[in-house]
Amino acid sequence: MVAILAGAVLGAIVCAIPGIFKVKWGANEVVSSLMLNYIMLFLGTYVLQYVLLDPSAGYPASNQFPNTATLSVIIPKTGIHVGIILVAFLVVLVYLFMYKTKWGYAIRITGQNEKFAKYSGVGVGSTIILSQLVGGALAGAGGATQVLGMYTRFSWTSLPGYGFDGIIISILAKNNPAYVPLAAFFLAYLRIGADIMSRKTDIAPEVVAIVQALIILLVAAKMFLDKYKHRLIVKNSQKQLLQKEGA
Repeated sequence: MVAILAGAVLGAIVCAIPGIFKVKWGANEVVSSLMLNYIMLFLGTYVLQYVLLDPSAGYPASNQFPNTATLSVIIPKTGIHVGIILVAFLVVLVYLFMYKTKWGYAIRITGQNEKFAKYSGVGVGSTIILSQLVGGALAGAGGATQVLGMYTRFSWTSLPGYGFDGIIISILAKNNPAYVPLAAFFLAYLRIGADIMSRKTDIAPEVVAIVQALIILLVAAKMFLDKYKHRLIVKNSQKQLLQKEGA
């Protein structure tokens, strides 16, 4: 648990940096986060090779995790470990935070319409940093849970791409924590199905990537059209108001 909390704290600190850039200089948080990824990647590689490296491993890897830090497997011969209980707990906790607290309401209203949130008296700057801290803590705890539950030591091979998977799941779940498990299960079903399909048939697994891209495009198109519809409603309301004032 201490290792997971350490991952959550480090994740919160790292993700607070793009939030501060956003508040101070108006930098796009997505762009600054993507740029920060490579800084943290090379920093993590440096720490692994010069601080945590186990010389007897024969490849870039840390020492073995102590038994007190690893997460036990729930179902033998599978990758399902105790971390799934933590996930279920966090889903409920984040849902309550987002929909039952004033801080969650501030985050939702700021994300939907930053100008409206500012006019409503919401502290937009502090809310943006709060959202980055919460998101970073969840990401850090998730990464620690993944490593401690699936592996016996930390090693570096390639980027798993979980950040982009998180964006896909968030889009499918419509930013609602209650739908995240369903969206994650759906994405996992597609990925595992692609592997099985490529082994048993002559269909390339990239077909699933195309299906996945189409889903994202359709969802993104709906979001764009919703914003366009909102602008038309506002424009029409303003026009009607001017007509009434002229009459």
